[in-house]
Amino acid sequence: MNQFTAAALDDPRRIALAERVNVLDDPAKTVRGSAVRHAVRVDIHLTDGTAIEQQMDAPRAFASDSEFVGRFRGLAPHGMEPVRVERPSDPVPGLDDLPDAGDLTRALAP
Repeated sequence: MNQFTAAALDDPRRIALAERVNVLDDPAKTVRGSAVRHAVRVDIHLTDGTAIEQQMDAPRAFASDSEFVGRFRGLAPHGMEPVRVERPSDPVPGLDDLPDAGDLTRALAP
């Protein structure tokens, strides 16, 4: 997250590249449900006419509970107070099995 400085966000080269990127939903993947929600295909078309395609089918459980908590704790301090970063770690393991999101939202609330 440290690379997302104001200077980087305002970089004309980054802006020019972003303007040339299109993100499209693939209805064939969407109808297959959450089992393929992390599957992506990237098509790159170069100015010389070359086309490059890559597809990646990531499994649904792309991170263990401890990896997920670690990623959260690494990213959250960029937008949350430190005391709020520690609170959500208890409900995160088993998140898919929670009957409702109330425990998690209460843990994230200030």
